[in-house]
Amino acid sequence: MIRETIYGDATLLATYLEGDNDAALLSLLNTEDIPLRDQTLRTTRWLMLNFDAVIDEETGATEADLILGAMQAGPSPRVKAGYDAMGSLGIDLSDSQVQTMIEVLGASAGWSADLISRLKAVGVTGQTSIAKQSIGREATQDDIDAVRREDVWESQTEQIDMAKNEWLSGAKAAAVLRMQAVLAQLEA
Repeated sequence: MIRETIYGDATLLATYLEGDNDAALLSLLNTEDIPLRDQTLRTTRWLMLNFDAVIDEETGATEADLILGAMQAGPSPRVKAGYDAMGSLGIDLSDSQVQTMIEVLGASAGWSADLISRLKAVGVTGQTSIAKQSIGREATQDDIDAVRREDVWESQTEQIDMAKNEWLSGAKAAAVLRMQAVLAQLEA
């Protein structure tokens, strides 16, 4: 699986093909810079159950009331559409546009930094690495070595197939030379 990940990303592949820079490749694979997103659609009901801290003792208003009120009075049609969506199917708080909307709306409505942070954290719960997404753990030098062995095996298999085709087509000398090259590579 890690081989497909390396070959599927131009930066990883370029670093891998350098051949002598495994530390840089491992760093790229193991850096935790990919957001972990929870794409669950969150509804008004969910908001009321999870942001239920009372912020105004006199009226009994909660954090959910503050959030919903700001969305309902929204400064743009997009915010109002988000309010309507929360009342029906819900909205994905991990979406980058929604994350930005939370920051902008929260700042303009006077929400605390803590409230903005907690609401955003529902959608983006942390960060992960390419390796953890691919193989469920950090990549090691053994993983890189295994990819290199698989590449050598694949190359040798292709060379053997070509030698077989050359032999069958009558180019026996070329087939022998190709097989000698494969054997030399195996001995190295």
